[in-house]
Amino acid sequence: MDLESVSKLRKPRTNRTNLTTPSPTQPITQTPIPSSSSPTHSPPPPPTPKLSPQSKPTQKKTHTNITAPFYIFGWVYYDDKEECYNPIVIVSDGKNKWYAKTYSNFFHLFITNISEGDILEFNVSDGSQYNITEFIVTHEDIEKGGIFNVNLTLKSPTQTDLAVTKLWMEQPEIIIGDVVNVTAEIKNRGKSTCATTIFYDEKNISIFKFYWNVPNFTNKGNDIIVQPEALKIRIHFIELGIQDGGYVRIYDKKDDLIHNFTVDAGDFNITDFWTNWSEGDEIRIESYARNYLYFMIDKYEAIFGNETQRLGSGQSSNFTARWNASAWFNDEDIASGNHTIRVRVIPLAK
Repeated sequence: MDLESVSKLRKPRTNRTNLTTPSPTQPITQTPIPSSSSPTHSPPPPPTPKLSPQSKPTQKKTHTNITAPFYIFGWVYYDDKEECYNPIVIVSDGKNKWYAKTYSNFFHLFITNISEGDILEFNVSDGSQYNITEFIVTHEDIEKGGIFNVNLTLKSPTQTDLAVTKLWMEQPEIIIGDVVNVTAEIKNRGKSTCATTIFYDEKNISIFKFYWNVPNFTNKGNDIIVQPEALKIRIHFIELGIQDGGYVRIYDKKDDLIHNFTVDAGDFNITDFWTNWSEGDEIRIESYARNYLYFMIDKYEAIFGNETQRLGSGQSSNFTARWNASAWFNDEDIASGNHTIRVRVIPLAK
């Protein structure tokens, strides 16, 4: 069972250009946050080409088959919308089998020698049940170089006996830079005795980046989103587009590669995309455009608490996580405004 709360962060008067959290003894004057905010980076791109979610770069070549790697990615959910963690996903064309890599409920893989009209069978399992879904490879899939945003579904497991019954913070008003204790009350309503409690912070933001290989512009980028002290962080792209070659590579804090969108020739476009979880409190986007590329990000989500607990039947207990109320895109504040704090209890195998 999940429980969530919305908290609004207020800005201090003092301007800050680094990621250092103010000392607890440092006085901070609170000021209201404006009701609207502008995008958090550079001015809009030149009028040509026009870039928006509705006007996407068009494909230049057509194919009926593809020998290059064919990329597939998606997510696995239970039919009650809950995420299925660490699923097993196998894709088959009747002759070959490919095993997907999984992170959380996300899966992805590359397959080869695919043609228009091929039938791909997706076999997904959580270890106790499985489901098979068929996809027919279309001409559009060949043009894009893959099948994106696949949602696979399993039946919901038995409802957990552990539930979040209360959620609160130690102070009613929070200023950017505050470090706040968030507490959840967990109650055991049945026989289950072990579960993991996870604390999430989700925030809507507005980031648009455009890189163009022309004079007086830049075709390279190294952009970083930080949520201090987070255990994990991920970001959501409204759209990402690359024209005529280039790449967007996404790394975690240790510079381990999370995603690699590399285009040798032609165009690439992806929409409505959550990244994998990045270990640590930052996620980095490295960009290079031979012609131009762009991306739009509308939210991030961070995990700031993760604790496993045991409770006897009928017992309740409080679990507390430390939340740093700051977030930055490069050196610009993106924490101001409303945050959705959510707590989820995940039952563990007995």
